[in-house]
Amino acid sequence: MIKYAINLIKTIIIVFFITSCSSEQKGLNVISDNNRAFIGENNARFSLRNIQSGQVIINIPDQEGRELVGWELFSVSVPERETSKFPGGWVEFVVPGSDRCLALINSTTLGKASCGASGNITAFTLIPSTTGAVQIKSVGFGTCIQDVNADTGHFNLGPCIEDASNPAKTVPEGNLWMLNPPVNESSLTPG
Repeated sequence: MIKYAINLIKTIIIVFFITSCSSEQKGLNVISDNNRAFIGENNARFSLRNIQSGQVIINIPDQEGRELVGWELFSVSVPERETSKFPGGWVEFVVPGSDRCLALINSTTLGKASCGASGNITAFTLIPSTTGAVQIKSVGFGTCIQDVNADTGHFNLGPCIEDASNPAKTVPEGNLWMLNPPVNESSLTPG
C-alpha cells in the first residue's frame, strides 16, 4: 500500500514536471510581428547592476536620478555567419513599451537608440561567469561595458575576458553585471 502510494506520487511529480517543461506553443511563441511582446515570464523587467560598485545603468530616471521602469530583454536573430562567434546569441535591452534600446553609440558612449539600429549598436551578447553575473559585450564594437569611471562618471568600455579554453579565468568585478529586480519603489497591495 505504501509502495503504491509512493509510486503514485512519483508518477504525479514526473507528469507535472514533464508538462510544465514542455514547449507549449502558446506559452513560448512571440505574439507580435516585431518580436517585442511575449507571453508569460519572458517580459520581466530588471535592472543592470555592476557587482563592483553597485552602479546601475539607469533607463528612465526620476527627479532624484532613480530608475523608474527597468529594462526588458529580447532576443535578436543572429546572422548564420556569426553564430560561431556568438554561441550565446544576441540580445537587446529594451525600454519597456518603446522601440528604444540600450546602445553603444560609438566606441566610447553608452546611450539609447532605435532597436535594431544599423551597425548592431543595440545588440549585445551576455558572457556568463562562474559567479552568476555576466559580462555585457557589444556586438557592434566587440567591447564590454565596465564599471563607472570615477573621474568622468561614465561607464568604461574595455576588453572582455573570454577564454573558452579556460572558463574559470578570473574576471574583474568591474566587468561583471547582475540582472536584478528593477530599482523602483515597492508597493503593497491590500490582502
